[in-house]
Order: sequence, then structure tokens, then C-alpha cells
Amino acid sequence: MHMKNLHTAVVLSALLFGVGISGIAQDAPPAPPQVAPQASSPANVPKETPKAVVPKLEFNAGIVTKGEIVKHDFFVENKGRAPLSIVSVKPACGCTVPDFDRTVSPGSKGRITLSVATQAFRGSIAKKATVTTDDPEMKTFDLVVKAEVTEIIAVLPSENQQFGLVSQGQEISRDYTFKSTDGKPFKVTKIDSSDPTLKHDLKMAPDGKSGVFTVTIPPDHALGAVNAHFTLKTDHPQVPTLQLNAYATVRQP
Repeated sequence: MHMKNLHTAVVLSALLFGVGISGIAQDAPPAPPQVAPQASSPANVPKETPKAVVPKLEFNAGIVTKGEIVKHDFFVENKGRAPLSIVSVKPACGCTVPDFDRTVSPGSKGRITLSVATQAFRGSIAKKATVTTDDPEMKTFDLVVKAEVTEIIAVLPSENQQFGLVSQGQEISRDYTFKSTDGKPFKVTKIDSSDPTLKHDLKMAPDGKSGVFTVTIPPDHALGAVNAHFTLKTDHPQVPTLQLNAYATVRQP
């Protein structure tokens, strides 16, 4: 009887133990699945961009002769990791003509050339051009060309003279006085006029260092605007031409 009871206890313990193990196994949460590491999303990778660096934004040509073309090359370095696009170069004055490289590779230099015509100026000038690029940190910047324009043959009061309103039947004249500032004599060898209906006369000083050019609107000039240009060709080695202009409006009396 004792052995039978011991056997029964052993069997009951085994059954209970098995049921407990099974219950524990069924009640435990499943292990999370293993997830392989993913590569970084392209959105998280920093975008490669250009970087424009301009060593010099201004150029001073010093003293130049009136009529001379001041030409200078500015350089733009691309220190970024993407090509740099120079979108536009817009001068503030029609006297300035730009020429530039459209694209600058990473690690390379691009060129922006500004050519400034000085025919219409005297004294100090500063001509600006605005550059636009696709560099997000340097989208726009200004380049400036400076110079001191001197006249070898000075014209007074100006190369451009306004006659104003002129009544038809009235004769009106204006004088252009010019003088050699370097003290060298010169001759006017030829005169071209864009308006043959206007009269003109030239009187040079005996020493050949100065002269007076007179333009006259005759009384029978047609009604309307007068926009005349006179080109005086000279034998001066530095001033081959003088450009004189006359403006007026002829109206009925």
C-alpha cells in the first residue's frame, strides 16, 4: 500500500509538472522578429551644393583716357561639391557689357568679364553689375569697375547740347569749344553729319591746340525732333574721333 501511494504521487507530480511547463510555454509572449539594419534614407543624406567664392569684387583701372574701353576679368571659385551655375550678370548701365562662364565645376574657377565704355563720361566713375548664381549662400553679389576718366581733348560746355524748343522760321546756333589738354596741336581731318539739313562750321586756333565747332538749326528746318550726331576725325594719336551731338524740337511758331 505504501509503494502504491508513492507511485501515485510520482505520477501526479509528473502530470502537474508537465501541465505547468506547458502552461508557461503557452502564456509567454512571442520573441520579437529580428530586423536587419537599413541603409540611411537618401532624404537624410546632405545634398551636395556649390559654393561661390569671389576673391575680388572691385577693380580700379586708375586714370584712363576718355573713349577707352576698360576691360577686366573677375574670377569666381567653386569650392563646393556640385557644379556652380552663373545664372545672369546684369549691368546697371548700358555702357557696360558682360561676358561670363555659365558653369563652374567643383574645384575650378569661372570668369566674368566686364567691359566699360568711357566715351560718355569724365571724372570718377563706378560701374556696377549684379551677378546671380545658384549658390544658396551667395545668390547675388555686385562687381564694380572704377576709373578716373580724363579728356585729352576736352569739349565745353558738353559733347551733348540741347537746343530746346525752336520755332520754325527761327535760326539758332550752339558752340562746342574743344581744347587739347596735353598741349599737343591737332587737326580735324573730316566731319561727318547724320543730319545734312543742319549747318556746321569749324574754326581752329592758329596754334592748332583748340577750336570752336558751331552747329546751326536753319529757319526752314522741318517740324519735329532734331537728333543730330557729328563725328570729327582728328590726327591726334590718342583721340582719333570727337563725337558731338545736338538735340532740339522744331515746332510751329
